[in-house]
Amino acid sequence: MSIDLDGAGNIYIGGGTRCVDLPISNAAFPSYSTYYLSSLKDPGTDGYIAKFNPECNALLYSTYIGSSDLDKVADIAVNDNGNVYVTGTTTVRDFPQINAPIDACSQCAFRAFEIIPKTFVIGINTSLSGIESVIFSTYLGGSESEVAKGIALDSCGNIFVYGGTESKDFPKKDNLQSAGSSPFVFITEFSPDGQEIIFSTLLANAFIDDVFAFGKSIAISPINEIYITGYGNKDFITTPNVVKPKSNLSNPFVAKISNSSPGKIEFGDPFYNINEDDAEFALTLIRTGGSSGEVKVSFKVDGTELIPAISIGSSVPLEVVFKDGETAQNLRFLFEVGVDNKVINKTIIRKVTISNPTGGATLGSQTTTEVRVFDDDE
Repeated sequence: MSIDLDGAGNIYIGGGTRCVDLPISNAAFPSYSTYYLSSLKDPGTDGYIAKFNPECNALLYSTYIGSSDLDKVADIAVNDNGNVYVTGTTTVRDFPQINAPIDACSQCAFRAFEIIPKTFVIGINTSLSGIESVIFSTYLGGSESEVAKGIALDSCGNIFVYGGTESKDFPKKDNLQSAGSSPFVFITEFSPDGQEIIFSTLLANAFIDDVFAFGKSIAISPINEIYITGYGNKDFITTPNVVKPKSNLSNPFVAKISNSSPGKIEFGDPFYNINEDDAEFALTLIRTGGSSGEVKVSFKVDGTELIPAISIGSSVPLEVVFKDGETAQNLRFLFEVGVDNKVINKTIIRKVTISNPTGGATLGSQTTTEVRVFDDDE
């Protein structure tokens, strides 16, 4: 089982169950879906998650998570808004696929009469109910077996899934190790909506224990560095001056991967004050939680009084570019009305809004700022 809390202190648990009458509330999947394994005289399992209030005397949300065969929740992670992200392992091809990214399992294989476990990842908004509460639901894997081990969130809300795989064709992006033998450790980073794989790598010469073993094995630091622990053989990748084990059996490891997050972008302030005689001014956009890669963000301005400097004599799109490593940009504007009270005889307020971040970046909470233009004679 796994447990986590949201910013309000609500309690979330996840695990596996054989109960066909599990208490449910606002469930995305209200029914137990695993059929009875008559040849084994033993029922399969479904995953589940449940949300309780801080006093644990009210069930706020509860749902099964599963397919027609064995499913088990390995780990959960919850953000302050009450969205719960779940990873686990399933064994069949009918696990729910909702808003699934096409590259998360493009090489997945399910062969008749052969169990090939797959990792699943699902995001649920527990403030909603029914199937509408599912943000996304997807397989993650390649043509061989996968096992989920852990899940964590960074400060931008990106989702990191950790586990083991025997698939050389596991989906990769900016892979850190091109050589080595199966089995592998995998680390895959999804965008908060689950629609994009931002980063995905394999580390070779790992050791995968029982397919349904589970436990917290990934953590993200405040500056979005990735820490994992697990087991590897004597050829598992290490940094210099590490004493290599002599045994080729399972040896515990701990690994740190530097921040690969493109970060989140927002305005530095909720409002800016200028005078009507100011010919030029700047708004500040900040990039926090990571600065990896070049990213762009679009912006728009309501009204016609504020003229973006980049648009003067140009047909370029209204966007701001952060180069790799950059954490702040000034968005310059010209203000050419209101001189000598010809236009402005009172304070006006105009809004500037950012949208459509690229390169895996996300938007922070301050996506709109107000520009307050004051009449000098007021």
